[in-house]
Amino acid sequence: VDADVNAAGRSLIPNYSFLFDGVDDRILLGHPPAFDLTTSLSLSCWIKTDTNGAQYDPPFMAFDGGSTRYGFEMHTAGEIVFDIVVDNNPIAGTTATRLPSTMSIADDEWHHIVGTWDGVDMILYVDGIQNATTASLPVGKIIPTPIDGLNIGGFGGGAHSLYEWEGNASNAALWNSALSAAN
Repeated sequence: VDADVNAAGRSLIPNYSFLFDGVDDRILLGHPPAFDLTTSLSLSCWIKTDTNGAQYDPPFMAFDGGSTRYGFEMHTAGEIVFDIVVDNNPIAGTTATRLPSTMSIADDEWHHIVGTWDGVDMILYVDGIQNATTASLPVGKIIPTPIDGLNIGGFGGGAHSLYEWEGNASNAALWNSALSAAN
């Protein structure tokens, strides 16, 4: 007898996730100071989808009036993209770095996505394996702005409501440091 299954064959281990319809579902977490991660960060989310992004569909996103400061997006070919925007140039302003995964995850299976940034290097992990990295990201700080704050499942609305996640998301997490593969 499996101790994790009841007499009807149903799992006794909770399996909760949010299902986003790709139209108008999102979770807005606001903009508390704890989300102002300016010098290092790690993001983590379990996601499941069988849909490629129409353009970029964010399963986990910090939004700033049309410019992502940090987050994950689903690209048109089904790969996850880890985004960081730093304010590193007093003349030109910000530099955006987009780090795409090397594989599609639009396969209707659960995937654990982790992105880390230590202030210089970005690393993207897919299912516990380092999938992509970029060295020497322009040094700077993420400049937080209190527009929409942290969103799960899509942008905050308005003109950006076209960018909505279709699929499941669970266990989203945010850290104020760059986790290592051992974490």
